[in-house]
Amino acid sequence: MKSPTTAASGLRPHYGHAVSGDGFWPRSYAINLAVETLRDGGSIALFGPRRTGKSSIMRETARILKAGKVHHPIEIDLEGRSGPASFASKLIEEIPKPLRAKIVTGWSKLGGLPPALAKLIGSLGPKSAGGLPTDAKTEGLMRAYWEVLAETVHAQASASQPRVVLFLDELPYFCEEQIEKGVSVPEIDTFLATLRRWRQSGAIPMAIAGSIGIRHLVRTHGLRADHLNDLTPVTLEALSADDAKAMLAALAAHKTVDWWSAEIGEAVVSGAPDLIPSYLQRAFSEVIAREAKTAEAVSQALHGRMKAEFEQGFFDQFTKRLRRYGKGEASARAALTAVGAADPEPVDRTTVEAAIARAGVKTADAVEDTLLTLVEDGFLHVDATAGTAAFAYRLVANWWQTRPGERRRARR
Repeated sequence: MKSPTTAASGLRPHYGHAVSGDGFWPRSYAINLAVETLRDGGSIALFGPRRTGKSSIMRETARILKAGKVHHPIEIDLEGRSGPASFASKLIEEIPKPLRAKIVTGWSKLGGLPPALAKLIGSLGPKSAGGLPTDAKTEGLMRAYWEVLAETVHAQASASQPRVVLFLDELPYFCEEQIEKGVSVPEIDTFLATLRRWRQSGAIPMAIAGSIGIRHLVRTHGLRADHLNDLTPVTLEALSADDAKAMLAALAAHKTVDWWSAEIGEAVVSGAPDLIPSYLQRAFSEVIAREAKTAEAVSQALHGRMKAEFEQGFFDQFTKRLRRYGKGEASARAALTAVGAADPEPVDRTTVEAAIARAGVKTADAVEDTLLTLVEDGFLHVDATAGTAAFAYRLVANWWQTRPGERRRARR
């Protein structure tokens, strides 16, 4: 599948928001895996730190599927949504009108619904283009009857074309925010179970993303892991140096920067804290604004406040997410210490597992879960073929190696 960014017009600059089309730099492995899995009726998961490109991968995948005219992608940002009513409201607003009519008709024919809920469903008739209210009372009603309502969605979506594909951003935060508001874990599990039923029947494939992983919710709140273990993980790796330089050249081509050179691109890449698209976009803007036309000028433009601020945004993420491990923080730090001792070379996976066990993790399954949680949360990368582990990003390595306080906490 060809990306529009290979066109002569280059790559449209952007920073701080999800993009697709002429603003998306090809990340072939991730896009190919995402698109082909969803086309085949499977579902995917993208977990990891913010600003590594998850939302753009989701948006570009949705664009490609929509262009094929066989799928109807629906993108829902779940962060800040209050519950199933808020979710269903967005879903009802975005699905094709014929499918909406069938679902609403099916809901209206259900017996045993309380009058207040039946009235709300009645408001979704053919003359309405909106969704449901999302006040606490409506959320409570939808939560209480979600399982039966979701079955109607499943039945109608199974028989409808084009096939709906859901792109759900920040599902882990959606679940955690509800738990913090007092919603019970079994109620969250019921919601997740219905989503899994939609996926596994092939009725509604899904792409699920989150800046925290599902394993965190399982470990912290006791949610059932089997509701989300059917997802194919899509890993977002940093770009290669050659790919990063090509991306910068494409940005320069779009803006017709006639003084851009291979030397400038090399200077940006060689001094980068990590080769991820968000940094390259930010660095490109800085170089252009300062008219940094030599390698020395690029170094002066990028290696001061801009680089420090960019790194700090990631360092804060890593510190906060590690604190969320609670009782598992000590074993997570032991694993990071083992990897850090060998960095920049990878370390044998068995060495990391032994460090986790020495930190008090008793069983082989629990050791495995700790390691996979660190992978899911974007701290580590495990090479299953080589049997090694390494930091997932250079930003993680820089955070760990340049923050003595983090390493001291690991030794306590």
